[in-house]
Amino acid sequence: MTTGRKDDNKPGRKDDAGKLRYSLIPARALEAVAAVLTYGAERYGAWNWTRVENAHERYQDAAFRHQEARRKGEMHDPESGLPHLAHAVACLLFRLELDLAKDAAQSAIRNEPIQDKCSTAASTTKCVPRSNVCAKCSAT
Repeated sequence: MTTGRKDDNKPGRKDDAGKLRYSLIPARALEAVAAVLTYGAERYGAWNWTRVENAHERYQDAAFRHQEARRKGEMHDPESGLPHLAHAVACLLFRLELDLAKDAAQSAIRNEPIQDKCSTAASTTKCVPRSNVCAKCSAT
């Protein structure tokens, strides 16, 4: 479609520099993890993992059990039928989310930015945190 403007043949512009590239997340792996999360939500309830006591230790143990089962040659969890590594990734995502939430809460208590050191050499401003990740340099 043309608008009659003289720049109709130039490519469009979108400033994405420094923004997170979600397209780098492997689609099949993401789908497998989503299947594990769906299985867990149906079995235990959505977001139940946020209420598990000693979650860090228990999800670390669960991640190791799934990794070990896979290392020994078992591709799929016999209970769910889903890949062991997808279960392990889900466990590690839970741990990561708990860590990030704790960091955010501690930063809020201290009234300080989550990220105040940008590794972008030319930057003279502080990082702008987006979901605990620097929007300029992607540092955590």
